[in-house]
Amino acid sequence: MFTDTHCHLLTMERAGINIDDFFGSLSDVKDGFLVDIGTRPDDLNNRMRFSETVKKYSPDFDYLYFSAGIWPDDEYIANPAQSVETLKNCIKPALEQKNTHLCAIGECGVDRHYNTSDKGQAFLHNEGELFAAQIELARQLNLPLIVHSRDDFDCTYHILKNSGWEKVVIHCFSYGTKEAGAFLDAGYYISLCGSITFGGKNRQEESRKLINYIPRDRLFVETDSPYMAPVPCRGQTNTPLLISHTYDFIADALNISKEELNIAVTKNSSLFFKINCTNM
Repeated sequence: MFTDTHCHLLTMERAGINIDDFFGSLSDVKDGFLVDIGTRPDDLNNRMRFSETVKKYSPDFDYLYFSAGIWPDDEYIANPAQSVETLKNCIKPALEQKNTHLCAIGECGVDRHYNTSDKGQAFLHNEGELFAAQIELARQLNLPLIVHSRDDFDCTYHILKNSGWEKVVIHCFSYGTKEAGAFLDAGYYISLCGSITFGGKNRQEESRKLINYIPRDRLFVETDSPYMAPVPCRGQTNTPLLISHTYDFIADALNISKEELNIAVTKNSSLFFKINCTNM
């Protein structure tokens, strides 16, 4: 198993992946960890049940961690304050646990693929409010923030910079080196997923330039499963079992082994999420 800093186990299950079989296949491999990501204000408890499945196969191996956050969906943008209050109430019991595996707030942010200007300025303002409120929650709880940013670098960057919170990773990074430079200068981390393997010769060359532009100590690797399975599995339902292909591509661009890359990513992300990764 390679470290996967961003996966959606509940959505994988809904997509037809047998979670018992999935964790059973990881039971003998102890060289990384997974972070299961929240997207709804009330989904944390349902996702934390996956810890019991992990214990069934690996009672002495804690490799599953969780974030809690609100993806910018219409339902939650319609009432940002109430949505974040629900999120707070769901987080509270987890934080009261002695050995909680809640390690971050998110994913949250800005999406211009679905949330276009056609929805109106009031809607986009509420989207920003929902994002900003979760940044503030991360600050209050001293937790790192996982950011979703699609097709609107400027808005994402503006809201983040105004917040002053620097414990940030931009997940599923989809911009170029210019935008990467701005995020890196702000102190943020950048996470690459299977989409980095997509495209023809020209796109892959740009991807390699981006990979080499990101400092190795600021780099994460993720699946965003069940979405965006890497080449050569593109089109399949993605799982963390396929992340080795993404590691292969990135490691090749860096001229290192994927095992060496995994060590670096695991170190970076365990420090970021404050995970005591004793399995490395």
